[in-house]
Amino acid sequence: MNLPKIITEENYYLPNPTLQFVSLDGVPVTEATYIEEANKLILSEKVPLDVREIFETAKALYMYGYLYWTFFTVAHDYAFRALELAIKLKLEERQTEVPNKLSKKIDKLFEIGLITETEKSIYHGIRVMRNQFAHPSYQSQTGHNIEIISYLCSSINKLFEKDNDKKNN
Repeated sequence: MNLPKIITEENYYLPNPTLQFVSLDGVPVTEATYIEEANKLILSEKVPLDVREIFETAKALYMYGYLYWTFFTVAHDYAFRALELAIKLKLEERQTEVPNKLSKKIDKLFEIGLITETEKSIYHGIRVMRNQFAHPSYQSQTGHNIEIISYLCSSINKLFEKDNDKKNN
């Protein structure tokens, strides 16, 4: 197991050494690769500001993963936090009971018709991943997987694009 990049004045702006082995279609990745990928992910103006702020932090951490590999993992953690807050705020918006546990909040979203059975299963899978981040037994590394963050972005947007016709269910 390698230690994380030990930051010095000399290597502060240099990419994480792990990235020397990473390429897309044979072309080495650069900071622009990560900046472009993350900036494609945009939360709707309908999403509450607090959620958008947490999600922007996730995107920034993803971009900085180019310099420090572990920031990719922390970016995923922040994206999970954004979804969790989005769920809570959506339930509050619907003026329904907001359970304490995330698992119960997900079940409540399903009960009031805001997510499908499939989405409920996926959200519970995300919850399990989030719990592994919140209660680690070792230093995990998710790597530079933008797909998870992209899925969370889409899920958050979808929650706030829903019609408000079921508001008082």
